Amino acid sequence: MKTKNMFWAALSMTAALVMTACSSKDNDVTEIPQTPSTSKTIPYTVTVSGGEATTRATVDADNQTLRFATGDKLYITGTNIQGVLDLQAGGAGETSNVTFSGELTYDGFGSPADGLPLTATLVSAQQNSGQVSVDDAGAVSVNYPTTAYCSTINDAVQQYSKLTGTSTYGAKSFSLTQQTAFLNFVITFDDGTTTSGTTLSAVVSNNSSAICTADVTTTTDNENVVAKFVLPVASSTTLTSPTVKMGDKNAISFSGATLAAKVYNVKRTYNHPDAISGKFSVSSTKQVYFSKSNLNATTSDNGATWEWRFVDTQYARVGGSPNGKGTLTGNNYINGNGTVSSSGNSRYIDLFGWSTANTYLGINNSIDNNTYSGDFVDWGSHADVIAGIGTGWRTLTCSEWRYLTYTRTTPSGRRFVMAKKGTRGGMILLPDDWNTSYYSLNNYNDASVAFSANSLDDSQWATLEAHGAVFLPVTGQRNSGTTVNGADEQLHYWSSTGGLNSSSEPIGYHLRWMPSGDYKGLAPDTGAGRCNGFSVRLVRDVK
Repeated sequence: MKTKNMFWAALSMTAALVMTACSSKDNDVTEIPQTPSTSKTIPYTVTVSGGEATTRATVDADNQTLRFATGDKLYITGTNIQGVLDLQAGGAGETSNVTFSGELTYDGFGSPADGLPLTATLVSAQQNSGQVSVDDAGAVSVNYPTTAYCSTINDAVQQYSKLTGTSTYGAKSFSLTQQTAFLNFVITFDDGTTTSGTTLSAVVSNNSSAICTADVTTTTDNENVVAKFVLPVASSTTLTSPTVKMGDKNAISFSGATLAAKVYNVKRTYNHPDAISGKFSVSSTKQVYFSKSNLNATTSDNGATWEWRFVDTQYARVGGSPNGKGTLTGNNYINGNGTVSSSGNSRYIDLFGWSTANTYLGINNSIDNNTYSGDFVDWGSHADVIAGIGTGWRTLTCSEWRYLTYTRTTPSGRRFVMAKKGTRGGMILLPDDWNTSYYSLNNYNDASVAFSANSLDDSQWATLEAHGAVFLPVTGQRNSGTTVNGADEQLHYWSSTGGLNSSSEPIGYHLRWMPSGDYKGLAPDTGAGRCNGFSVRLVRDVK
C-alpha cells in the first residue's frame, strides 16, 4: 500500500515540474511580428499572341480568322492579384502580337514573384454590355444565351467568345485560346410552304431538353428560303442526339459530339412532309427526293372536280383490272371529258395519260395520241394540283431514270432490288447513302429476278423506309382507253421526256419492268403512245 502511494506522489511531482518548465519557457519567448500585407498598384504591360482562329473581336469572311478590336480588355487574375488591361494603339485589326497595358492590384506580401501563376481572359466592348460577368476575384465567365441567338458568326464571336491563356507574372506574355464553340445553323426550307420573312420559333435541344429557344426570321438566299442563326455554347459541351426544330416543322437531328472550340456548320433542309428522306442522284450534279407514294386523283362528283393527292403508303395502288386482279376503280371508267362513268366505282385514278396541258391532266380515255400534250414536267404549276400536293414537284426525265437505276454509285454499290411487300410486288430504290448494315437484301441491281427474291413484312419494310428507301409498286397499264392490264405484274412509270415515233405520232418515255415475254426485265427509257395510262411518281430537287 505504501509503495503505491509513493508512485502516485512521484508522478504528480513530475507533472508539476513539466508544467512549471513549460510556463517558464513561454514567458521567455519574444514574438517577431510579420510584415503586414499592403495593397499595391502595379503598372503592367503584356504581349498577347494567339494561334490560328484564336484571337477575337471581329471575324473575317472565312469564319475562322479572328481579330482584335478597339475596346478589347484583358482581365488578369491570380492569387492576391487582379486587374484590367486595355488594348494599346495599333492592336485593332491584328490577329496576334498586340500589347495590353494597365494596372494590377496586388494584396500579397512584398512584391509578386516572377513565377506567380496568372490567367488572362479577353473581353470585348460588346461583351462589356452584358454577355460576360466578373466575380469579386476578377474571374470572367460568359453568359451563353438560352433565349436568344446571334444572327451572324461575327456577332456571336464578338459577344460570346471566351479566350483565355495562362502564364506567369514575370513572363508578361500570354497566348490565348478560344473556349467557345459556335453552332452555325443554315436551315433551308424546301417544303413549299415556308416563305421569306416568316418568323419561326427555333428550338435547339440536347438529349430531348431544350437548351435555347428564340425567334428567327426567314430570308431568301440564292432563291431558297432559309433561316440563319448562330448558337454559342461552352466548348467541351457534349451534344447527345441534338435536334433543331423550326416552328411546327418536325425536329431535324444533327451530329452529336463533345464540342471543341471552333465553328460547327449545321446545314439542314426541311423537306416537304410528303417527301421521303432518302436522297437519290439522277445525274452527276443533281439529287432528288421522291414523293411518299404514287400520284392519285379522286372525285366525289363523278369527275366534275378532282382532288389531287399522294396515297397513304408507298406500296399502295388503285389497280383496276377486268380479269379480277385488283379492285375495279375509276381507271376503268374514265370518259373523254375527264369524268368517270360509274357511280358505283370508288372513283380513284392512278394511271394517267401523258398530258399536262389540258384540264384533265391525263384523265382521258381517248386513244388518239394527239389528244395528249404538254411537257409533263412541273405538275405543281396547276392550281388544282397545288391545292392537293403543293409546289415544287416534277417528273424525272428518261435519262434521269436511267442514271438512277444503272449509273449512280452508292458506298455499298447497291441501287435497287426487286421485292414484295406483303402481296404487292415492285422495285425498291436504295438511296445514295445506302449501307448494307441497314438491312441485308438479295440480288442487288438485278431486274431479272422475281419479286419473291425479297419478301418483306411490315417491320422489315419499316426499317428500309426509315433509311430512305423508295418502293415503286407494280400498277399495270391502262390501254385501249379504259382497259387495265398487268395490275399485279407490270411496272410502268412516266418520265417527262416526250418525242415522236416513226409515224410522227406523239409518244412519251417511261420506266418499264415486265416479268416475261419479249420485253422481260427493266428498261428505263422506253417509248409508248401518250394515250396509255401509266403511274406517276413525282420528285423534288435537293437544294
